[in-house]
Amino acid sequence: MSAFFLFHNKQVRNPAELAQYKTAVAPVVAAYGGRYRVLGGEPTLVEGDWRPSFLVMIEFPSLERATAWYGSDDYPGAGDRLVWLRRL
Repeated sequence: MSAFFLFHNKQVRNPAELAQYKTAVAPVVAAYGGRYRVLGGEPTLVEGDWRPSFLVMIEFPSLERATAWYGSDDYPGAGDRLVWLRRL
C-alpha cells in the first residue's frame, strides 16, 4: 500500500538554496521508489482559510520505503535535517 509524505513550507526565504535542495533530494527520493505528486504550484482554496505557500507531496510504494527514505543517510542534510531545511 502506498504511503505519502506531505510537507508544507510556510515560507521560502532562500529560493536559490531551495533549488539546490530539490536537485540534491530528487535522486534520493527516486532511489527509494518515491514519486512527486505535488511540488509547489498555486493551490486553489475550496474551504477554510489555510494558505499554504509551497506544498510537496511524495508517494512511496510502502510506509517502510517512505520511512527508510526519510531516515536515510543519503537524504540531504541527514543528521541536522530540520536545521538544514529551516534555512530554506
